[in-house]
Amino acid sequence: MRVGLRLSVSLYTFFPLVSELASEIATGVFMKQSQVRIMGANAADQQPEKTVVLIDLVPLGEEFDNTTAFFTSDRFWHKMVIIKAFYFGDYDVLYVSYPGIYKF
Repeated sequence: MRVGLRLSVSLYTFFPLVSELASEIATGVFMKQSQVRIMGANAADQQPEKTVVLIDLVPLGEEFDNTTAFFTSDRFWHKMVIIKAFYFGDYDVLYVSYPGIYKF
């Protein structure tokens, strides 16, 4: 599952906190930290004080079952994944991508 988030911190502020974000996301979606992979980060277009983060969530088996995929996607879209605002500010969900999961 691929997730894109826009954090309210600059890229330079974000980089030392990569493992902290992975831990926060793992807790928020009830996964192990090893299942959360921060794949990249860039300054947001036209908003250099914000950072776009690309995240892969990796299933323990070959794939996520439909219930887990929907539940995880729903937690992101409804901002039920709590990340420390002290470190990361507010966040926006840009996308959640996984075969069979669609945002309406």
